[in-house]
This record gives sequence, structure tokens and C-alpha cells, in this order.
Amino acid sequence: MAVSCGNTQTPEKILKKNLSVYMEKNANDPESYQAMETKIVDTIFIRYLAKFEISMNEIDISDVESKIKKTEQDQLDYPEIDHSSLIKTYNEMNEISRDNIKKLKALDSADIAYVISDHRCRLKNNFGALSVSNFMVATDEKMNILLIEDDKDKATEVLREDFKNRFMENYNMEK
Repeated sequence: MAVSCGNTQTPEKILKKNLSVYMEKNANDPESYQAMETKIVDTIFIRYLAKFEISMNEIDISDVESKIKKTEQDQLDYPEIDHSSLIKTYNEMNEISRDNIKKLKALDSADIAYVISDHRCRLKNNFGALSVSNFMVATDEKMNILLIEDDKDKATEVLREDFKNRFMENYNMEK
């Protein structure tokens, strides 16, 4: 019995190809691009991100509850100043967070949200010097590039917003 392996490509090979195409289109000097190392470091599931966002909303609620208590005490200490509109705003903020938590709890999916990779390459910088660059790369489950960023904190914030836009219908980001 003969067994054929076919022409299946590994996720790593697909990612490397997609990175080359991306760099051809987006690098300052695409001809200087030299891939050095690419490795998949994490797979982030929708369920995990939903739980993370729930915890962030719970922290927001706790913070706002503290502000409400302080404002209510200020109202007692300084009755000549009306604090009711501020308390109303705080309560509205908490209602938004509670609504977001309900939406997030509905996202109990084991589907992949992002595949995170580290990519090291040589590229010419803005001064024309060839330098080593380290990028965080986020892709979807099919290895389509969603983000390439050298600032991991910025990348995290961008991915949090992308998650809300891609997976949460009517997520309310106004707080």
C-alpha cells in the first residue's frame, strides 16, 4: 500500500510565506528583507480572551464602585454641591461593564482567535543601515497576518480592540 503525503503545508511554512509577501508590500526597503527566525509561541483561544476581558470589566466595576462610595460621602460632607450627575455617570459606566460581561460570557468558544509568533529578520532601517528587527506577529487560524508590531505593549492593545471588533457584536467600549 502506497501512502502519499500530499502537498500539505505546515502552519510555520504558510506563516513564513505570508511574512515574505507582507514584507514585500510593507517594508521600507523590501529587497533588504532577510528572514532569520520565525517561531510560533502561542495560540490564543476566544474563550481565553473573553475571560480576560471579563476580568478587566470586573476591575472597572470595582474601581467605579469605589468612586461612587467616595462621591456619595462627598455629597454628605458637602451638601451644597450637587454630586448626583457624577453618581449617575458612574452608575451608567457600571451598567456598560455589566452588559459587556454578559456578552463576553456568551463567547465560550474553543476556536482560535490568534496565533502569536516571534519573527526575527534583517531589514534596512530609515537610515539605510541593515539592522536586526524583532517583531510580534499575530495571525488568524489560517495564518493570515493581522498584525506585525515591534512594540509588544502596543500590539496587545491593538489585539484587544481587534478582538472586540471581530468577535463581539455590539461591544460597548465607551467607559
